[in-house]
Amino acid sequence: MTHQLTAFTKRTVLHCLLLTILLNSCTNNKQELEKPLHPKLTPIAWLKGDWENRIKTDALLESWTIGNDSLLYGQGYEIINNDTLFQEKLAILVNEDSISYVATVPNQNDGQPVWFRITEMSDSGFVCENLTHDFPKIIRYSLEGNSVLAIKLEGIVDSLPKSQELILRRAKVRLMP
Repeated sequence: MTHQLTAFTKRTVLHCLLLTILLNSCTNNKQELEKPLHPKLTPIAWLKGDWENRIKTDALLESWTIGNDSLLYGQGYEIINNDTLFQEKLAILVNEDSISYVATVPNQNDGQPVWFRITEMSDSGFVCENLTHDFPKIIRYSLEGNSVLAIKLEGIVDSLPKSQELILRRAKVRLMP
C-alpha cells in the first residue's frame, strides 16, 4: 500500500507541475499579446476586440487589433444572407503631429486608402474628418457602457446630406483571426 501511495503521490506532483507550467505559459502569452499603446491611443484602447450586430443571416462585424504601439488595425464586414457585400481594412495610427484613421475598401476609390484626421478623442469616443471626401466626411465612434459601439457616418450622397448610424455590441467570442 505504501508503494501505491508513493506512485499516486508522484503522479499527483507531476500533474500539478505540468498544470503550473501550462498556466504560467498561458499567462506569459497573454502578457505578450497585450502590447502597450502610444499615449495618444490609450484613450481608445477599449476599441480592441470584436464588435458585431447580427440579425438572422445578416451581420455587421468590426474587429480591431493592436499592431504596434502606434497602430491599431481593423477589419469591417457587412454580410447579407451569408454573402459578404462589403469589406474594409481599417487603421488608426499616430503620425508626428496627428492621429489618422485610414479606410481601404477594395471596390471604392480605386482601392486606394482614404485618410481621415482624428479631430477629437476621449475615453468614450473619437471623431474622424476628411471634408474633401464625399461619403463619409465625418465618422464618429462612441462607446456606450462597456459593450455597445455606436458608429455614425455623415457626408454627402447625390448632392444631399446623408447620415447612417451603426450599433455594434462587443462579441462574446472571437470573430476573426
